Amino acid sequence: MRDGTKITGDFYGGEITGRGLKQTADGRVYQGEFLEGEMHGHGLLIYNAETKGETDRSYEGQFHLNSREG
Repeated sequence: MRDGTKITGDFYGGEITGRGLKQTADGRVYQGEFLEGEMHGHGLLIYNAETKGETDRSYEGQFHLNSREG
């Protein structure tokens, strides 16, 4: 993507849907389920140690439309 994000996985209609891997330019890595491009379902999100504003290093659990849930 233009912002440096890399996404691999199952794509339908131009959006990642199903299982996949997303690596963002700021160092975050998400592996898990997606729905139409959004983190949705069970997944693991690992934060870059230098990401500002995050107190956790990782989160594994449920996501709902890009938000941690649980």
